[in-house]
Parts: sequence; C-alpha cells; structure tokens
Amino acid sequence: MKTNHAAEILAQVKHTARNAHAWPGGYPLAVLMSDGETLCPACCKTEFRNIARATIAGLRDDWKAEAAFIHYEGRPLVCANCYTETPSAYGDPDAEEPTP
Repeated sequence: MKTNHAAEILAQVKHTARNAHAWPGGYPLAVLMSDGETLCPACCKTEFRNIARATIAGLRDDWKAEAAFIHYEGRPLVCANCYTETPSAYGDPDAEEPTP
C-alpha cells in the first residue's frame, strides 16, 4: 500500500473520530474496515492507534480502514466494536411506512 493512500485514509478516520457528522448537512459518518464491517466515530477515536498501525502497515486484519463515508440511506449501521447503531441520514427506503 502506498503511504500517501494510507495517510489519506487515516486523515479521513481522524476527521470522523473528531466529528460524528459531516458539515454542512449534519449527515452521520462511519468508517469502512477491510473486513467489510463499520466503526462508529467514538470507536474510531478510542481505537485510532490500532487503526493507524494496521492501515499504515497494510495489514489485512480487523483494524485496517478502507474509507470513511457518509451514511446517507439504508438500515442503521452497527458498529463492529461497540454495537451502537449509526442511523442513516434519510432513513431506510425498504422500511414499512407507519400506519396512521
């Protein structure tokens, strides 16, 4: 892995750890890991050393970050570390409409 690419990803993770929501708009942020799981901003902050080590070294373990992203739409994401849910900005389009 190129160091520049790892540095860019770590900058995204650090931004997510410091800001749980994107600005402007207030959209929820999350981080995609190499195993396909996601981490919430709080876990990005507490586990940043593990994430940085794995991402810089290019390890294919549970701590290697692939990208930070805005969770616009879909089911809530469950953090692989603490199991908290990150809701989507616009909700789940497949969810049932509430009955009046």
